[in-house]
Amino acid sequence: MNIQELVFNSLNEALPEDVMNLINDTAVIENVFPVNQGEIFNGQILKANEIICQPDATLTFTNSNVPFWVIYCDKLKLKNNSFPVRIEIDQSINGKNGANGLKGNDGANGVGEVNRQGQPGWVGQAGLAGENGETLKNPNLYIIAKEIICIDTLQNIEDSKFVLDFDGISGGDGGNGGNGGNGGNGSNGKEGATSAFDCKEGPGRGGNGAESGRGGMGGQGGNGSNGSDIYFVSTAIYTEVFVNAAKFYIRGGNGGIGGNGGKAGKPGYGGNGGSKNGWCGRGPEGSDGVYPEPKTLGDGLDGQDGEKGNVFKVTLSNF
Repeated sequence: MNIQELVFNSLNEALPEDVMNLINDTAVIENVFPVNQGEIFNGQILKANEIICQPDATLTFTNSNVPFWVIYCDKLKLKNNSFPVRIEIDQSINGKNGANGLKGNDGANGVGEVNRQGQPGWVGQAGLAGENGETLKNPNLYIIAKEIICIDTLQNIEDSKFVLDFDGISGGDGGNGGNGGNGGNGSNGKEGATSAFDCKEGPGRGGNGAESGRGGMGGQGGNGSNGSDIYFVSTAIYTEVFVNAAKFYIRGGNGGIGGNGGKAGKPGYGGNGGSKNGWCGRGPEGSDGVYPEPKTLGDGLDGQDGEKGNVFKVTLSNF
């Protein structure tokens, strides 16, 4: 793990302005905030005078719709550092999948005849594109503690154990493209005009069936987010303890899978030729419609995988 070290004289110099403003503008939630097993936190900043972590404590951040999270305390206390303290992003958060595209409109059937010839059907419309998968962003995490203290244990703070799991969020899958509309059927030709002795006017040909619509384009998969950047801020003794005691999971999230292109609709049928009538024979049938080429507008692209986050050891000369 490549850990970058930053050194500043004071907290005001070390933190971005928006992080510092949030800390200053937020009241202490509780004087002593206990972190138990399965602790859920849906806010942006956990600010307390003391944070006491029980054995096997887990603190899960569930609100990812913020630019960053902050844990701020004077004393970070561990009840028993034989058991790791786990701090994590909610593992159930994923980008939403895109909705599937709607089916294209069917082409209208041919109606009636002109000069005894059946009318062609109308071409089916292409299916609508699937929606793109959702792309989310990992908030960064700032852990700011003046001290790390072990209580109810004979072990030293150097034996502390932390697990920080802030892997990137997977992008949503793209929606499938909608199927193309069916081609319209050709109308029937008109029967021939017959007399007592011959066929005065031949029967009409049936109208041609129309081409079907193409399948819609699949939606693009959402991009995986980058793993969170994690900043631990304290004086030298505690920043060293923390980074040596912690395991960091900050891999990039997986890109979503692109949606499949929709299927082409069914081509229209050719209309029947004019029926046999007296001296007049049956007219020729219209040609059936064909499938479009290509049959689909294509599959959506897969989303890009996110990049690995960074860890910063931010050491203050004065706290």
